[in-house]
Amino acid sequence: MNNADLHSLLHLDPLLEAEKLTGKSYKEDDDTQWAGFGIMRAKSKAVEQELSERGDTTFRNQLDRYQEIITGYGFEKVLELDFNAAHDNKPEKFFVYWHPYGLLLHFDTYQTYEVNGGNVQYCWSSTAEDAWRYTSSSSPLGDGLILGSHDCREATIFNLENLRTHGEFICPWPKLPFMWLLHHGDIKVEGYDHKSITDERIAMLPEHVRRGLGLQI
Repeated sequence: MNNADLHSLLHLDPLLEAEKLTGKSYKEDDDTQWAGFGIMRAKSKAVEQELSERGDTTFRNQLDRYQEIITGYGFEKVLELDFNAAHDNKPEKFFVYWHPYGLLLHFDTYQTYEVNGGNVQYCWSSTAEDAWRYTSSSSPLGDGLILGSHDCREATIFNLENLRTHGEFICPWPKLPFMWLLHHGDIKVEGYDHKSITDERIAMLPEHVRRGLGLQI
């Protein structure tokens, strides 16, 4: 599978494809809905197989394999915090990784040895007319500059290399975007303040990372 095919597969909408097949809305037709679920299962299997063969991250990741992949790409661990999950008191971890391109990757664990969820954030410049195709969540700054983020679980290396191919990462960042450096233990605390927690964790980062984020040291 080439990169264009993988990109199309990753962005395929199973329910939309089912509606194209049946000519009916999945909201009004059970057969269309079930067809969509079947396409979704087939898509998930094909994506996982392709990403595994490429040595990339998949939707579900074991912690050790995930860390091996991102460090092999050039990320360095810059913060590691321990916490316990509120529901079962399992020992969990929150990680922040930094890449010299100006990439901040942060995620927490689930059941100790699985990646739960997180994002990789960046500042990116592109003059490509279809630049939007390679971004996920993003905030335009003008002059082709974008503050963006991707879910860090699935196809992490593929997504970052697509951005590199069609533009360039900017470091240091010209502006600090909205950031959420919280783990799933934080949000179980009644009255938690996401901004103060995030600010506290930014202050824990090494100086070279904070400078990369565009902060004055």
